[in-house]
Amino acid sequence: MADRAPVTALPTHNVANQPTEYAPCDLWATDGPLREAVRREGAAWAEPALASLGTAAGSEAVMALGELANRHPPQPRTFDARGHRLDEVDFHPAYHELMALAFGRRLHAIAWAHPRPGGHVAHAALGYLLTQAEAGVLCPVAMTYAAVPVLRAQPDLRVALSQEFLGRADGWPGLAARYGLPQRPSAIDHGLSYAALATARIDVTDIYTTDARIAELKLHTLQDDAHYFPRYDAVLLYRADLPQRAPLAWQRIAGLQGRIDTARIHFLATEVIAGWPQLCAAYRATHAVASEDPARPPLPAVRPALCSYAKDAIR
Repeated sequence: MADRAPVTALPTHNVANQPTEYAPCDLWATDGPLREAVRREGAAWAEPALASLGTAAGSEAVMALGELANRHPPQPRTFDARGHRLDEVDFHPAYHELMALAFGRRLHAIAWAHPRPGGHVAHAALGYLLTQAEAGVLCPVAMTYAAVPVLRAQPDLRVALSQEFLGRADGWPGLAARYGLPQRPSAIDHGLSYAALATARIDVTDIYTTDARIAELKLHTLQDDAHYFPRYDAVLLYRADLPQRAPLAWQRIAGLQGRIDTARIHFLATEVIAGWPQLCAAYRATHAVASEDPARPPLPAVRPALCSYAKDAIR
C-alpha cells in the first residue's frame, strides 16, 4: 500500500533511483508469457477466472494483506486464561482474508470442479498469481486441492452412511459418480455414527452441517467443491395474519433475519446440549406437579425455561 507522504529529501542524502510503487498492478494483463502458456496448454477456458484473480491479487488492498500476514506470524495458544489445554494456532485476520480470496476464486478445486483438459494448468496459473501477493496461504490451499485424489486412492476408507443417503439416487450413488469415489459404504444409524467416529470404527459419515457435535468432536467437514448438491436454506412458514395477531413476536422473529449463520447454529446447538439435563429436570418436576393436578399441563411451565435458555444463548 502506498504511503501517504513519503519523505525523499533526508538531512544526509536524497532517496533517488527507486522503482515506483508496485501496486496496483494487473498481474494477469501485464504477464504476456503467462497468458501465452495458459492458452498453449489448453486452459484458455479459465481466462475469466485468471483475469479476475490477477486484478484482485495485484490490488493495493490485497498486497497490504500479504504484508500484514507476514508481519504477524501465526501465534500458538497452548492454554487459555483458565489453564485449559487448547493446542491451537491463531492466524492474523489478513491471513484468513487471503484464504477467503483463494477459496472464493476456486483455486483449490478448479481442476476437480471442471474436469476438462487444462484443469491443472489453470490451478497452477491461479496459484502463480496469488502467491505474488502472499505465498504462505498456498499451503492450506494445496492440501485441500490434494484431498480429492487422496480419497480416490483410498478404496478401503471406512465409509458408513445413513440408510436414506445411501439409497437415494441423489445421495451417495450420484456423489460417488461425480467425484469418482471407489469406496463401498455400509449403512449406519445416525444415532450411532458419532460414537463410531469417536472410537475410530469408521472414517467418514454423512452429517448435518449445523450439528453441534462437529465442533465437540473436532470433525472436519468436506466441502462440495463440484457443487453436486443444491443449496439448502431454512425457510420460515407462517400464517398470513401472524404479524397482525402477534406483532411483538413477529418483530422478534424478523430481527433474527441474517443473524443466524452456520457458526451461530453450532453455538446455539452446543448450548442447548449443555443445558439439556436442566431442561429435562424442569420437565420432570413440572410433570410431577401436573400429575397431581390434571388441570395444569406440563408444557407451559417448561416453555419459559426453554425460551429463557434460548434467549440467553442468542445474546
